[in-house]
Amino acid sequence: MALQTSGAISLNDIHIEAGGTSGTQVSINDLDVRGLLGKASGVSMSFSEWYGAGLLVISQGISGTNRGFALPNFGLTAFGSATPSGFLYKGVRVPSVFYSEVNTKGSITRIFSVYLEGHVSTSFLGGVSEASLGTLSSVTGTQINSGGVNLTRFQWNLVSSPSNWTGSGNVTVDFT
Repeated sequence: MALQTSGAISLNDIHIEAGGTSGTQVSINDLDVRGLLGKASGVSMSFSEWYGAGLLVISQGISGTNRGFALPNFGLTAFGSATPSGFLYKGVRVPSVFYSEVNTKGSITRIFSVYLEGHVSTSFLGGVSEASLGTLSSVTGTQINSGGVNLTRFQWNLVSSPSNWTGSGNVTVDFT
């Protein structure tokens, strides 16, 4: 769940959102903490910048049947973009999020996918939510190697096409 959008915010709140344990040692300059905003090491930051952190805003692109974004060099053709760039979920980079529809002999398969960099636990991702998708609960991931890159893929089968995933415009995804 993303951080609150107003009111008091603490370093502990930010740490928990980044996947840390409440009350444990943390620094605003820790990689996982900075990753919520895509900040470089040692840059100046204000606590007000953290309102809503944990949300990934995707400027959609299209590659084949995929609509969303994928970074280059992660075994997929690059398309779309995301803010913040270098977004981390629990300290792990999220190189692609997309929706795809495949028509096989008149049968349409609808899949929503989230890829995480590296081989993480297949139960690592708690879930995601977006307005037209609703909340997609935890699903078991699959560790793969794509184009020489280790990734963990999380996929959900959808019954209908989500209205916001057209391949253009922005969508906001909340990692829970």
